[in-house]
This record gives sequence, structure tokens and C-alpha cells, in this order.
Amino acid sequence: MKRTRTLACLALFCSISFIACKKTVDKQETTAVQKVSSYEDPLIAEARLFFQKEVAAKTNTLSRNATMRQKLKKTPLWEKSYIALHEEGDVVTVPLDYQGGLSYTTSFGDNKKRSVQGQAKLLLYKGKDGGWKAEVATYISDQIYSKGKSATFSGVVLVEDWAGRTINNFLFKEGKSYRFKNTTAKSVEPGGEVQTATGNCYIINWYLCTVDEDGNTLGCEYQYSERVGCDVSGDDPNGGDGASGGSEVYNEYEMAVTEMWTVYSFDVGGGQVYSTERLKGKRVASEFQGGHFTGGRHISDECNRWGGLWTSSYTDFNYGTTAATMRIRGTWVEGDTRRTIENVKAWSFSEVF
Repeated sequence: MKRTRTLACLALFCSISFIACKKTVDKQETTAVQKVSSYEDPLIAEARLFFQKEVAAKTNTLSRNATMRQKLKKTPLWEKSYIALHEEGDVVTVPLDYQGGLSYTTSFGDNKKRSVQGQAKLLLYKGKDGGWKAEVATYISDQIYSKGKSATFSGVVLVEDWAGRTINNFLFKEGKSYRFKNTTAKSVEPGGEVQTATGNCYIINWYLCTVDEDGNTLGCEYQYSERVGCDVSGDDPNGGDGASGGSEVYNEYEMAVTEMWTVYSFDVGGGQVYSTERLKGKRVASEFQGGHFTGGRHISDECNRWGGLWTSSYTDFNYGTTAATMRIRGTWVEGDTRRTIENVKAWSFSEVF
């Protein structure tokens, strides 16, 4: 694949201290999830402003019935946010950081203590009335998904508002989702193993642990057990929108990650040439790297060095099941200096997703 674009850094149009030589970004996007790693997407910026002004600033007290887990301080990790695209609209997804090393075991899992880090997410999306909504969704996998025997998420999803009020609890099983009939979080004694959903109760045991860099839990202290629900609604799987209790907004989808990387750094005078790619992949727990690449493309390349002319003449993106590569070539002309720049970048699936 060959593309040629010429970018001029002309002093007439430059700011006093800095100039960015940038190509036009192709905005066409059809994948289900877009994760922006190097800049803040405008929709994420809008959602963040809403959350800070209308949710965080106005949530002074927690729900009276909030559990210990719901009362723990949680912090949105905006630098790890991404956008999930659904038929109902875009959902800004922000991983949450919980204080105290919050961890759990379950009556429907493998009895291994797991940290809730990476499992709890702030979801921000616009409802049918056009107004922003904020929810906290916590994903607790069952034994099948934890052992990599299910390609799609299998387990329980707890849905609450920022103050800790329960909105809905869902069961995801064999590619379908069901609402629990009783969605009030209740503290109970630790429960035993549950074989099926209907007619049985799903129990989560909560702990405060020390969690190391690899996610291992150490020195755990048991806090309490929470009954998620005992019966599910089997006659209305996947119904409704997020605000009214449907599960569509909580489903996991194919992802497209936007990555910016440095093609070349100038030794004298500073400045870099950057390239931006969109990598697409799908998570499959049973696969070696946890999933595989499904595609990708080059979006843009740019320079931020004062004066001169950058021309990209060749870009080539390739991907396989477990790896993707991007090669770019171009020239930088500055005065009497003409320099050919070429570089290649490789990603593994586990590194990106």
C-alpha cells in the first residue's frame, strides 16, 4: 500500500514556540470499540466534564444501604479510557481503581482470590433523552470464563450508580444475558458452590488484600459476603437499554486501539516524527494470547519539528493472528539537508489488548 502526503512547516502559519506537521485523519470507523491511548477523544472529554461536574461534585453522600465494597473510594483511570460502540450509541468506558486492595472469591468461580482491579468500570453514555448517564459496572467471571473455556464473558455483572445504589445485576451465560429478579445487594454468610442459576443463589465473598504488580493477592482479610441474586428472568434475555436494566451496554465487543509511536527522533534541535495506527482485535479467553488481531490500518503521520518539509511516501500495515506490524518511509527536507526516514513497529496481541 502506498500513500504520499506532503506536509509543510511554514513559519507564516506556525505558533511562536511549536508547529505540528499533520496529515488529515481518516475518521471512518466501523469497529465496535475504540480505545484512544495517546490523546483524549472529544467524546471522552465531554463525558469526563459531565462526570466531574454532575456526578462526582454532586455525590456528597453514599446510599444508606451501601455495602463496604460500595463505600470504598474509587478513582476513574481516564488515561485508560476507551469508547465502546453499541447500536444504542457510544459508551465511554473508564477502568476504576479501588483503594484497599479489594478482592473476591465466588460461589460460582474457582475459589481463587482475585483483585477487582480491571474488573470494575465507569460507564458513561447518553440515554434516549440525549442526557448523559453514569453507571459503575463490575465484572465477576465464573469458573468457565476464568479457565478460558468461554470465548465471551461468562459470569455476573453488578451495575450501580456512583453513590452505590444497585441498578441491576446480570448473569451472562453461554452467550446470553439475564437479569436477576432481586437486585438489592445484601450481606450474608459465605455461600457454597452453585451449579446453576435458577433456584440457586450467587454469592461473592469480599476481602481486602495486598495486591502485587502481577495481580496476585497476599495477606487477605475477609470482610463480608454479598448475595447477588437467586433467580434470573429467563423470559427476557438481553432486553431494554442500560438505563432501564437491559444488558446490551455491558457486553464485551471487538476492540480497536489507536496507537501513536515515534518513527524518528531528531538528535539536534529536537522534534519527532510520529505515526498513528488503528489496531483491531477480538478477545477470546481460550486462545494463547487471550485473543487475536482482526485487522487494522494506518491513520496518520506527523512531525513536530520547527521548519522544513516532511513527506511520507510509503506506509504498509500487516497483521496475523498474534502480531501486527507497521512500516513507514518518508523524507525530511530542512534547508540543504535531505534525510530519508524509515522505521517499523511491531505489536503482540497481549501487548495491545
